[in-house]
Amino acid sequence: MSFDATARLATEKQDMPACLPLVSSTGGERAVMHYKFYCGEATLALKPTPTVFIKTPSLPGIHSYLASQFLERAAESSDFKIYGDYPDQETVFICAAEVHKFTDWIRSKVEAEDVAYRRLLDVYYTNEKPLPAELRAVCRLVLATTDEQREAVRVVLDEFFQATPDGWINHRADIEIDAMRDKQSMNETRDLHEKERMRRHRERRAEMFAALRQVNVIPAWDISIKELQRLFDLNCNVTSATPETDLQREQVVSCNAAATAIPTPTPTPKKEIQAQAPLPDWMPMDAWDGYVEMRRKNKKTMTARAMALVVKALEAMYAKGFDIAQVLDNSTRQNWTDVYEPKSAPTTKGAGVRPGTPEYAKLHKDADWWREAGFADVWDANSSMCWEHNAHQFHAGKRVEVAA
Repeated sequence: MSFDATARLATEKQDMPACLPLVSSTGGERAVMHYKFYCGEATLALKPTPTVFIKTPSLPGIHSYLASQFLERAAESSDFKIYGDYPDQETVFICAAEVHKFTDWIRSKVEAEDVAYRRLLDVYYTNEKPLPAELRAVCRLVLATTDEQREAVRVVLDEFFQATPDGWINHRADIEIDAMRDKQSMNETRDLHEKERMRRHRERRAEMFAALRQVNVIPAWDISIKELQRLFDLNCNVTSATPETDLQREQVVSCNAAATAIPTPTPTPKKEIQAQAPLPDWMPMDAWDGYVEMRRKNKKTMTARAMALVVKALEAMYAKGFDIAQVLDNSTRQNWTDVYEPKSAPTTKGAGVRPGTPEYAKLHKDADWWREAGFADVWDANSSMCWEHNAHQFHAGKRVEVAA
């Protein structure tokens, strides 16, 4: 019988149950009871024969053109047979030798549209502008070369894109592109602010280093900004009566000059720095300076309290007759934080006798050092705090300046 693919096919109510399970698009499971499968305007009810029942409900479909194309193909194919046993109800039965041929054909059509849709969106997001208005130009962009691929491109454009004088547009893609541009603009602005902050930070460090060098303070190159600011405030007499706010961005960058720079955090309360006690006269300065420098390089700089404890320990060793220069050099050479008594016995004359005591004066009453210093006797030298180790600092009974 002749068959018009676009004709309306009536529903046979007695052969279509009210509720039927759905068959997947793979068409793998054959019917042992009634099924139905929706594809656009076509509904399939697979019978145990197997027989394909096709009807056209009024529901709109996603791929509406597939139903009419399949009916045209089925009418011309030798694999399908069309029955018109119910002319009163205008029902069409197609008895298929292989039902999977129908599902394979449908799947190829859906895959063509899926590929077209993905490629169109890829081009849209890449160029960030509407697709060309001409279908031929669009097909060239998505590499649609066959008639089936071109038809799929046309269907996707009609369904998911909107034609405008500038070309085909997709509203959802435009929203995503605008959001991406806004985020990109925000990232660029943030990067510019970060670069400016780092530039001002480096300038601030350089200015504080220069100001500290003017007062003979040389900080370590890798000193933290917090410690550098503390040294700067301590040595350049930078004080502030009130805490700075975000609006007060002017910082003093040298002892006598001011310039704008990044604000520093609100300073935390500082502990009062204890005044360092003067070193005793018997301290060998070369050995002491080397010991202090070693501790500073090891990031073990002495506090005033630590220095007092070290000097006290050295004083006890000095009273026992140990060579203090040797003690300090040992600690410097071994990178020791503390000082320790040498294992060898004291070699100083009068070991264990403390300078200034009567025993010390009695021990050195016949020595030459106090005579060379210009004193009448050893007791006169002791009263002037002249001992054997510092006698070279006295002349004619008075302390003289010794060249460094």
